Formats: sequence, structure tokens, C-alpha cells
Amino acid sequence: MSTIEEIEQAAEQLAPSEFARLATWVSARYHALWTRQMERDEASGKLDFLFTEAETERQAGQLHDWPSDKELPQEKLFNALTHISQISFTSRS
Repeated sequence: MSTIEEIEQAAEQLAPSEFARLATWVSARYHALWTRQMERDEASGKLDFLFTEAETERQAGQLHDWPSDKELPQEKLFNALTHISQISFTSRS
């Protein structure tokens, strides 16, 4: 049995409050890893194409402001960022 399977089985046995605590920790850890990866990608120039693309769209009048929190519920924003980060991490596997 792998460590991941052992962790999954242990998580299944947790009380709801303990599971919530674990989920909070996993989320914080995941986001810290994602942030560090984004910082490395930015420092290495891997994200430069995004700035170039945005500048091209701005000059063409095609760049739009990101919706404010009032226009885009936090849940949709979180889901969008989670999807983007999953693409980022899975493409490196």
C-alpha cells in the first residue's frame, strides 16, 4: 500500500472537524506550492508570453478588465484559479 493510499484511508476515518482541519492545511500547502511555482516561472521568464499577449490585446483594444469581486463570485474565481493551477502542475508530471 502506498503512502497516499494510507493517507486517504486515514482521512476517511477522521471526524468532520478533523477532516476540515486537514482540508484547510492541504489547501494552504497546495496554494503555497502553486505560489512558489508561479514565482519561479515568472523569474525564469516562462510567463513573459502572457505579458506580451496582454500588451498586444491592449494595443488592439481587445483587453478587458478582470471582473471585480462583485461581478465574479469568489467561488467561480477560486474554481478558475484551481483549474489553471491543475493544468500547470499536471503538465509538468
